[in-house]
Amino acid sequence: CEPLCPSAGFTLSPRQRITSWREISRLAAEGETDQKKLEEAFDYQGLDTCAACGLCATACPVGIGTDVLTRELRARKQSGFGAFVGKAAANHFGTTLSVARTGLAGGAMMQKILGPETTDKLGKTLHHYSGQRLPLMTRNQPVPYSFKPQRQRVNGQAKEESAQKVVYIPSCSARSMGPSLVDEEKESLPVIVERLLQKAGFEVLYPGYLSELCCGQPFDSKGLPEQGRHKAEEMAEALRATSEEGRYAIIMDTSPCSYKLKEALGEDLPVYDLAEFIHDTVLDRLEVKDKSPSVALHVTCSSRKMGLEAKLKAIVETVADEVIMPADVSCCGFAGDKGFTTPELNQHALRKLQKALPASCQEGVSNSRTCEIGLSQESGIPYRSIAHLVDRHMVAKEEV
Repeated sequence: CEPLCPSAGFTLSPRQRITSWREISRLAAEGETDQKKLEEAFDYQGLDTCAACGLCATACPVGIGTDVLTRELRARKQSGFGAFVGKAAANHFGTTLSVARTGLAGGAMMQKILGPETTDKLGKTLHHYSGQRLPLMTRNQPVPYSFKPQRQRVNGQAKEESAQKVVYIPSCSARSMGPSLVDEEKESLPVIVERLLQKAGFEVLYPGYLSELCCGQPFDSKGLPEQGRHKAEEMAEALRATSEEGRYAIIMDTSPCSYKLKEALGEDLPVYDLAEFIHDTVLDRLEVKDKSPSVALHVTCSSRKMGLEAKLKAIVETVADEVIMPADVSCCGFAGDKGFTTPELNQHALRKLQKALPASCQEGVSNSRTCEIGLSQESGIPYRSIAHLVDRHMVAKEEV
């Protein structure tokens, strides 16, 4: 399992996390004073730098996932105040995203004033000397974005009654994060996805109260399982209404959220990761206009767990002459927001990425907005959603 772990060789590997916590538990049971010192060290070595990606379980012969231990220990460490904040964030999720956009706006303003290179250097300096309390600002940080679907496309009330309907759920990150200032692409992901789906002949529906919806994944990863379950149930209720109890396909544009929804809903509703839906349905409805010469593909942890690696590669092969998949890169280590709060994990996980990309490769794709931020930062080339690539190079058949 260790070659797949983004923190192995930096802090602890999966096996080391298990044996360390076993020793902490033994010392606690025996009343040893060394237990507290070891547990304090474990907070960073074991918990803060665990991406909780679960790739260790995919390689383990008996399926042991250290991410389960990490989330359980994070939940134990949540104070009453932490649970209160988590509950407030879950109950007022639209406000939570607004606060996040405000932070992104401040970073974007700083970058406009100072320039991307200075922002990079200043961000690393502030993060370091604040004792890692300040989130990292980088040249590839996204600008704030607020997605507001058209009213006539909410809950099935759309204009074109003849088109086949699909339900599209832009993730929290897609609804709040636009492209970075240094990216030549200036359109946000929901705009791209809606255009791509309409190009393929679909009528796009959105759930009502979209600004308050979340799959629950951010809360689970922070050790707030109760809030995670609450948001997943809330999302499920909205999706049942909008899809008319599963009559229409449900598409999520961010792989960790797709994985979470599939896990939470089981077989109840037809949930597709965006890349999965593009491969299975959209490609057959479009034709290739032109191709990119060389594209790097990053398969996210959740995509691996959903078995989407071959489908992602097939999509890129359709619209690119060459597909680059660096062999020594597994989890990117961005882990939701850890790329901002613990950027050294992302840097370690992707330390071999830039050298693995040939000079001819000038763009990369994936299917997780936050992963793409870290990949862009560490590779030196822009990484975007695979939807951007397909939309750029494919057109409706009658347009060819």
